[in-house]
Amino acid sequence: MFDFPTIVDISEKGQITIPAKLRRQLGIRPKGKVYLVSDKKRNMLTIKPLRRSIVDELYGKYANIDTGKKWTKELEEERNRDNTMEEMV
Repeated sequence: MFDFPTIVDISEKGQITIPAKLRRQLGIRPKGKVYLVSDKKRNMLTIKPLRRSIVDELYGKYANIDTGKKWTKELEEERNRDNTMEEMV
């Protein structure tokens, strides 16, 4: 593995070339897929070889994120209260 940072060029199309030695070490093959993870806090991009399907790779990763169901329920309750008030008038 590279024990030091490696600098690569970015093409006009935004493409980079992963050095052959690193591709071999990580098992990245032509037409293969990699998973890119950006870390804005550390201003870093991580490239991870994807050996499984993207669904398998991401399974459970976002399990703790609020999907908005809580807000939907609150909006439904508010709508029901409004409808009840209108019926009383």
